[in-house]
Amino acid sequence: MTLMIGSGTKVFLDTNIILRFDITDFAEHTDMLTVVGALVNAGSELWISHQVLREYSNVVTRPQAFMQYMSAKDCAVRVRALKQLFEVATDAALQHQLPVYPQHI
Repeated sequence: MTLMIGSGTKVFLDTNIILRFDITDFAEHTDMLTVVGALVNAGSELWISHQVLREYSNVVTRPQAFMQYMSAKDCAVRVRALKQLFEVATDAALQHQLPVYPQHI
């Protein structure tokens, strides 16, 4: 997999990427660790939004056939960690200016 992204490139990661990056139960978890690591190593600015965090919270706190759901307390801990890992855009700002992944990753 080759990512053509230069240093300082702003990249918006959608909810599906964040879920697969953070939740080990997803089959694509290792792939997303690789993709996000490559983006970080390329010097990219990685962005998420409050909407992504809300969607993440909705998915991880309800029962799913493929994963163990989180308590609200555990979810809050993970959301705080994600806010430390990624830049957080307001819901209206920046999203139209940032490349959104996945783009055939």
